[in-house]
Amino acid sequence: MACFDSNGYEATTMSMVVEASGVARATVYGHFSSKEELAAEAARVQLDALIKAAPAMLGAKTLASTLTTFNRRTVTWLRKNASVAEVYMRHIQAQADYSARPEQTRPSLRRALRALFAQAAADEAWPEGCDTEFLADSFALLWFNLCMQWLQSRNDALLEQRLQALVRLFEHPT
Repeated sequence: MACFDSNGYEATTMSMVVEASGVARATVYGHFSSKEELAAEAARVQLDALIKAAPAMLGAKTLASTLTTFNRRTVTWLRKNASVAEVYMRHIQAQADYSARPEQTRPSLRRALRALFAQAAADEAWPEGCDTEFLADSFALLWFNLCMQWLQSRNDALLEQRLQALVRLFEHPT
């Protein structure tokens, strides 16, 4: 990430990463076949902390305030890591899971949001039969699309406005 932060995604080369990492070239290429794969993994590691924190953010807060916090952290992460975020989001899109890594051993936005929505339903006494998995998956898909739109436009105000509107959509599930 230091190489991508310093040079940007386009200017960073695998040779730069090898040199900065201090390991043998064969070691880097043994784990990553391309710069894109390396960038996607580097971004995943950073974004995993945000994904893992989603259910823990609920605590004594409402779902709406937790989603607002999650979205604020998303905006901060996107702004700081725009060059690798684009690579990472394309990687997620290719998997059609919107989770970074759908394997059970890796953090998944959808799984984290499903846990968050299920806990909120219990804490906030949502109506019986409320489909929390559908709501969580819908939020994840819309969140992902808003992030992708921002990567194209880099319009911070529009992203923040739309993320706030997204939270309002899920404020009082019925």
